[in-house]
Amino acid sequence: MPVSYWKEFFVVDSLFESLKLLPIDSVPFCSLDFETTQIPSSSKELAIIEIGAQRFMGDKLTSQPFQYLINPKYDIRTYDTGVSGINNKMVEGCPKFVDIYPSFSDYIEGHILIAHNASFDKRALESQCIRDGCKAPDNPYIDTATLLRKAVDLPSYTLESAAKHFGLKQAQSHRALDDCKLVIKILRALLPFLKTNYGASRMVNLYQLGRVKSSAFIEQKRLFDI
Repeated sequence: MPVSYWKEFFVVDSLFESLKLLPIDSVPFCSLDFETTQIPSSSKELAIIEIGAQRFMGDKLTSQPFQYLINPKYDIRTYDTGVSGINNKMVEGCPKFVDIYPSFSDYIEGHILIAHNASFDKRALESQCIRDGCKAPDNPYIDTATLLRKAVDLPSYTLESAAKHFGLKQAQSHRALDDCKLVIKILRALLPFLKTNYGASRMVNLYQLGRVKSSAFIEQKRLFDI
C-alpha cells in the first residue's frame, strides 16, 4: 500500500493525537457494547438497558470488566427481550444510566473505543446522554464491522458471521459483555490481515481503516431522526 494512502489528516481530539503513532499492541483500547430497547414514544430512538465494556492492550485485558444492567425507565419491548434475554423484571431496582455514567466515563477515559457496528453504539450513547443531560464522551471509535468488510468476503458482517468465519466460540445470547469479549477476539483475528494488506501497524492506520465519523446530529439532538 502506497505511503500516500496514510496522508489523510483527521481533526480529532488530543487523545487521538497522543496515541496515533503507537504500535497497535501498545494502544489502550476499550471494547464497548450496549443492549437497548426502543423508546415507546419514538420509532427510532433507543434506551440503553445494559452496558458492557472491557479494557485491553494487545493480547491482555488490562482491568476488570465494566458491566451493568440499566433501568431504562421504559418497558422493554418483547422483541428486544428476545434479542438480549433482558426483561423488565431483570432491570427492576437497577441503576438508571445517569447514576452509573460517572463511573462509566472514568472507565473509558484515555481509551480508544472498539465496537461492532460502532456507529449504532455511538449514537445510542450520545442519544442517552442528551436525554439525561450528560456530556457525551468524545473518545475516538473504531468499528470492527468496517474492518471486517475490508478483510474478508462474507454473506453478512454480523458478530455471529464473523465468529463462525474465524472459528471463535460465541455465547448463547446477545449480552453486552459477552459481545465485548467477542469483539476483542475478532479484532485480534483481523490484525495480521490488515497489517499485510494495508500496512496497518500503528493506531493511526487502524483508525483510518475503521473509524466512525462524528455524528452531525448530536448538536441538533436528533440522532435517530434520519
